[in-house]
Amino acid sequence: MAGLGLKDVVEAIYGPQNMYLIFVLKDAKEVRSVKPNFTILGTAKASINVKAVSVTARSSQRYDFISRFFAPWLGINEDPVTGSVHTVLTPLLERKTWKKVLESIPSFE
Repeated sequence: MAGLGLKDVVEAIYGPQNMYLIFVLKDAKEVRSVKPNFTILGTAKASINVKAVSVTARSSQRYDFISRFFAPWLGINEDPVTGSVHTVLTPLLERKTWKKVLESIPSFE
């Protein structure tokens, strides 16, 4: 997605039930380096049916994953702590890691 300037997308997942678009990136460094252009994201809304976009990756630190959440179409450019996207990310990452309990690193840490 041009509005996020993504480079190393490993997987893209769309959740029609909540209209979230999730990009799984190569690593935590890539998640932290995302620089959203909210003007471009705002115009992309016309061509895709999404409420929010999240970027995530496995973390190399003591946490299992890192994520960021962008919802400019809902009036929230970036939400640093959101439970709603974790309801999608947790089952996804549980299947990938085989873990029943996952810890998320705050993107600002």
